[in-house]
Formats: sequence, C-alpha cells, structure tokens
Amino acid sequence: MKVTLGVSNRHVHLTEETYELLFGDKPYKGKNREEIKERVKDFKLYKNNLSHEVFDFMNRLLQKEPNKRLGFLSGVSDLKQHSW
Repeated sequence: MKVTLGVSNRHVHLTEETYELLFGDKPYKGKNREEIKERVKDFKLYKNNLSHEVFDFMNRLLQKEPNKRLGFLSGVSDLKQHSW
C-alpha cells in the first residue's frame, strides 16, 4: 500500500515494525486501505510504556519535515548510532 503523507514509506514501515516488536500488535488498524491510510496520517505516538530512547527513535522517524527525520543526514548510520 502506498501512503504519501510527508513521511516516507520506509520511515512509517520501520516505526510500525518497531511498534510490533515492542507491543506485539499493529499500530494502524482499519477495515480498508482508506481507513488505514487515515490512521497512519493521524497516528500519535505516546510515551506511555516507552523508554525515552525508544520514544525518541520512533518519534524522530515520524517527523513530517524530511530534514528533521532520523536518518536524513547520514542514512542508516544515523539509525545505527541512535542510543536505542
């Protein structure tokens, strides 16, 4: 499914995978593509039950402005060097 929301699909997917690993469930649920697309767009990450490092990692992946996203400057090496 292609979602164009100002956040690249790779960043959305990596955040989703991280969420699933931590909580054992998908962060975006819906009955159809349009509903899921809206949930991705409106997704709010809450710090509840997340360490500061995990919250920062996921939140920085979801930044709307590309130049503020984790990985913008140095790609994968930024992700690898993150404290989480």
